Amino acid sequence: MMLGKKTRTVLAGALVCLLIFCGGLETQVWGAQGLTRISGTLDGRMAHLVFLDLRQGLTAVPALAENDVTTDKAVGEILRDESAAYGLNVAAAVGGLPAGTDENGSVLYAAVLKDGVLVNSHGSEPVAAIGFGPEGQVIIDKVQMSALVTFGAGKTVIPGTVNQYAEDPSAVMLFTQEMTLPVTCSSEALVAVIEDGQISRVQRGGVFTVAGGASVLVYNEEAAERAAAQGALPEAGMAAAISARISPQKTDTQAIWDQVTNVLSGGPAILLEGKNVLAQEDESLDTAEESQKSFAAVMGDGRLLLGACNASYDSLAAYLITLGADSAISLGQGASSMLYADGAGYLQVPFSRLSNALVILDENSPLSTVTATAVPTASPVLINGLSVQFDAYNIEGNNYFKLRDLAFVLNSTKVRFDVTWDGPRNSISLTSGVYYTPVGGEMASKGTEEKTASPTQSKIYLDGESVSLRAYLIDGNNYFMLRDLARALDFSVVWDEETRTVLIDANSGYTP
Repeated sequence: MMLGKKTRTVLAGALVCLLIFCGGLETQVWGAQGLTRISGTLDGRMAHLVFLDLRQGLTAVPALAENDVTTDKAVGEILRDESAAYGLNVAAAVGGLPAGTDENGSVLYAAVLKDGVLVNSHGSEPVAAIGFGPEGQVIIDKVQMSALVTFGAGKTVIPGTVNQYAEDPSAVMLFTQEMTLPVTCSSEALVAVIEDGQISRVQRGGVFTVAGGASVLVYNEEAAERAAAQGALPEAGMAAAISARISPQKTDTQAIWDQVTNVLSGGPAILLEGKNVLAQEDESLDTAEESQKSFAAVMGDGRLLLGACNASYDSLAAYLITLGADSAISLGQGASSMLYADGAGYLQVPFSRLSNALVILDENSPLSTVTATAVPTASPVLINGLSVQFDAYNIEGNNYFKLRDLAFVLNSTKVRFDVTWDGPRNSISLTSGVYYTPVGGEMASKGTEEKTASPTQSKIYLDGESVSLRAYLIDGNNYFMLRDLARALDFSVVWDEETRTVLIDANSGYTP
């Protein structure tokens, strides 16, 4: 949706206010439409802020590693998979949470509603959650999230948990296809399998695995006895349907939550209605402790704010109030905190594998399935002051360098890196700080004609971790965007407008 003149004026005014409140912030508008990145200072350290207007073709979805609730993986792989699943480029991402464990295997810490399906829930206690509607609505509140299973002639049951095992004899649980590990329940439990809109079979408990496309309803012993006494047990052949129910703490927002299709619960809640609500959280929460944090907030003008910082919750709450945030929620802390923005890359890199993250997809930027025209780069290139003739191309305004040529030339610098190709895995691995091993053909020629380039489909790893780097395949060779490589390997790239020269300084770090 295009913004009118009045709306643009309001947003510009809000941005000016942010600069006044936060004192000399660096502001950059780039990458996806509707995305503004700001860098400020909180508790004497850098704070990264990404503002997004979801009304401008941006869609928020909770991403799950391997699309299940039992796996964690490198964040780059999570973003790549989510992008491929929807056919859209990633505008931003924040999170996330690592996996935990119980007797039935790894499980998420967060409650998750994905595309209208509740795939994880811990029980009936209210949790801090952020929800997204189909028209760009964003809302944060304390909510109860539960599944509702209807079967037979108006029979209903509300499972206490979804994809979480409960030992309580009176518990009822729902397991969906996102639970990919075997589940062990009491041999006296009643297990009803739901497939293709009906209960396909009912059996006693033990160990079971949820098949793709199926769900399993489990009644522990006392729950089964109670349901039998009420004539409310599921039976094979009954029609069955599963829906999600969200009950917010603020009942006057129920109509908004009824439209929500994607929810991620992290916590704690930091702000609600513009006020610090940390005192309402668990008494064990140390709000004065400083640590890495990632968070999301809803601004007074309706925009979504994603951020990362190293500060205490108390300081973060005060900072967000100053920025004009109406509500805010923590979405990651410590090693799992992460923030990514299109055009800037990872503003905060997680130091652990993640099970989930909040991903913002750009509907204005579908994944490229068509070829592009690559024009030989005419600009001179200086590396540490020395002229080098590269085989490089300009594609849609950005310079792309042959990966092995750059590795070859940087081999004598501190940002050296090796390149290996894994054919069976269709992957390219970069290893930083290691001498490059030439394979022959490096720096052999410089392109003089326009070429047809297609997006590289290979997965890319840096030091064993999946990374998102823009690359094209030209005549069987991979050409990477120079600035993406500079950011990943931390070397300086500067464009000298006066001499129209690309300056690469391997002794200086990357500057956006």
